[in-house]
Amino acid sequence: MGNSFIKNFAICIGINGKWVFAAAALLMSIRDNLTEIDTDIIIIHDSVSQEEQRQLNQILPCRFIQFKHPVPNSIRNSRGTHMKFSRLLCFDLLEEYKKVIWLDTDMLILKPIDDLFSYGETGLAMMPHRHTLRQIYKKICSTWSSDSKFDKYNFNVPVNNTGLMIFSNKLKNPQNLKDWCFEKMEAWSDINTSIQPVITLMLQEFNIEIEEIPRMFNCPLNEHTRKTIILHAWGDIKFWDNLDFPKWNSYYQKWLDIGGRGPLSQDDLNHAKKHLISKFIKKSKIYKICKRIIYLIQKKLGI
Repeated sequence: MGNSFIKNFAICIGINGKWVFAAAALLMSIRDNLTEIDTDIIIIHDSVSQEEQRQLNQILPCRFIQFKHPVPNSIRNSRGTHMKFSRLLCFDLLEEYKKVIWLDTDMLILKPIDDLFSYGETGLAMMPHRHTLRQIYKKICSTWSSDSKFDKYNFNVPVNNTGLMIFSNKLKNPQNLKDWCFEKMEAWSDINTSIQPVITLMLQEFNIEIEEIPRMFNCPLNEHTRKTIILHAWGDIKFWDNLDFPKWNSYYQKWLDIGGRGPLSQDDLNHAKKHLISKFIKKSKIYKICKRIIYLIQKKLGI
């Protein structure tokens, strides 16, 4: 390590200017559920204004790091934001901290999280998905399977959810891992715009053992129980999509009360809702049955 003085812990999140409100709600839930005082809060960003930084600092003292790494347009314009790759800077932070916890901004902490700091003894800890890389990223794996450069990788391993990652300074050569991931992000950007396939193959490339984090620390919305410690709104539906989450709503209101701005314009919200409604309708059995009936009628009539 280049630093002779290593701090204990840091919690890190990454946002662009449109997600400041979500970071505010997450920070409030961290503040209410963290008793480990020797923990720095780090926000990696690309466009958070000085005024917004001042407002966030009213919630918890934060250290702001500008994300300057070039990102291909295919990733910059993809689902979510290009800031999903900013978590790779956590590898750099291991020069300053014993452990760094990455949290996705669409998370809500419901209970004390001090136990999280006990994970990461192998160097890296995550929660595995219930499906494999091939099952979740079928099209990507199909393309890669035809390329001999990918013969050494196993696509039938579970994907680890990168929404919660615990990095430890026991990890060997973290700078090499970061550089490899950024290199592959660029090299594969015409096919893949997600962070999870890159991390999954990195684990194989460097033979890294993952410590498994229990699901209660990274729980999807549809599995919320009394045991849930961190709720994660991964996917298309978020807390701010007019869902009934009083705790998140109360944090959001407090953010507005200190002068913070909301997520999107009303037109943006209406467009997003229409998209979600259309998506759910097209996945329904009734829609598929009706579509089949229309097809048969048109075939019968020769249309």
